Amino acid sequence: MNRQSIRLLILLAASCIIGITVTQIYWVKKAFDIKETQFNVNVNLGLKIVADSIVRINHAPADTLSPVNQLSSNYFVVNFQHPVAPSVLERLVKNEFTKRGLVFNFGIVIFQEDKLVYGKCVVMDNNRIDTTSTRLHNLPDWTGKRLYFGIYFPNKNTELAGQMGIWTFSSAVLLVVVVFFAYTLYVILKQRRLSEIQRDFVNNMTHEFQTPISSILLSSQVLQEAGIASDPSRLKKYAEIIQGEISKLRNQVERVLEMSGMEGTSVNLTKEQVDMHEIIKAVKEKALLTFRLLEPAISLDLQAHVSELQADPIHLENILYNLVENAIKYSKEKVCVTIKTANERNGIIVRVADTGIGIHSDHQKKIFTKFYRVSQGNRHDVKGFGLGLSYVQAFTRAHQGMIDVYSEPGRGSEFVLFLPYMVTNEN
Repeated sequence: MNRQSIRLLILLAASCIIGITVTQIYWVKKAFDIKETQFNVNVNLGLKIVADSIVRINHAPADTLSPVNQLSSNYFVVNFQHPVAPSVLERLVKNEFTKRGLVFNFGIVIFQEDKLVYGKCVVMDNNRIDTTSTRLHNLPDWTGKRLYFGIYFPNKNTELAGQMGIWTFSSAVLLVVVVFFAYTLYVILKQRRLSEIQRDFVNNMTHEFQTPISSILLSSQVLQEAGIASDPSRLKKYAEIIQGEISKLRNQVERVLEMSGMEGTSVNLTKEQVDMHEIIKAVKEKALLTFRLLEPAISLDLQAHVSELQADPIHLENILYNLVENAIKYSKEKVCVTIKTANERNGIIVRVADTGIGIHSDHQKKIFTKFYRVSQGNRHDVKGFGLGLSYVQAFTRAHQGMIDVYSEPGRGSEFVLFLPYMVTNEN
């Protein structure tokens, strides 16, 4: 499936999921609003009947105005001018609420004028109506006082939502669908990325092998010419070309096999006491010779007072050489690489900096991934399989060290390598 088809598929699927989600949210809100309206109606009706019951208990004439006022979504106030015991009031409210299926825990408060005289949290019992007789007893002197009580539902929204069974279930199913879609999308994108990496690897490998194979083929054709045996210097020259190109091919194959062999297995290090400065100098000489550079192209600033550490000398040299090689490959016309060292508390810091093309922040965390290469379009002027930095990170971690990069496009890159003095036997 090509990139455009994948994008179209993702767009259509995402549009469907968003549409279903918006519709679900709309109808859940509608259902909740209906529940809330029913709740408000039942509470108002129940409290009106409670107010009428207080009037009947006191054998007083009925009020013509509704005594119930809703001050907020979960707070109701009832005015009453007749004395009633708090326990009786609580019983009346609980019974009316139970009859109407309002099994919501609530708080009840009684005010005399603007002074709180009673308050209690009431826990509802689902199917029990209190039939104890409502008698007046132990009443304070409320004669001529303005009285009102308030009913507060602290968990109204939560308890209303708990009664929306089918809507809760459908929302949970939708959530599972969304999660499954997101996971499927992740797998598709990951698979596409793996396909791109595989394609890039094959392309890079083809270009890496094409040049030495062509050189070997041309050299072998020259060696088959008549009279080549009578020119020993020419014979030797083409034999050396073949040997050099085969050596390059062998190194590339060994690098691929070495990285693939690390998959899922521990790294075995042959540790010994080595001098970091000596290895850096050896890497510099090797890079100058390989890339046919002059001395100023690679400069050293070796400030570490303690330069010896316990490490695998072969892998340590490969780590540094890969960093220097990348710095040279991605330099501009003029190569300018600087290698600095410094001591940290428990190890050595090595900084490999260049003034090359730099790395965009989007790529900086990915460059250590196996086979990953910063996209250059169809250009293959920078050779490699995308294994160098993956190798650097793998064997740096094997030495219990750390590797990081600081870079800006067009302003070069700096790789910071930390290696401890001692490596324990964890690998």
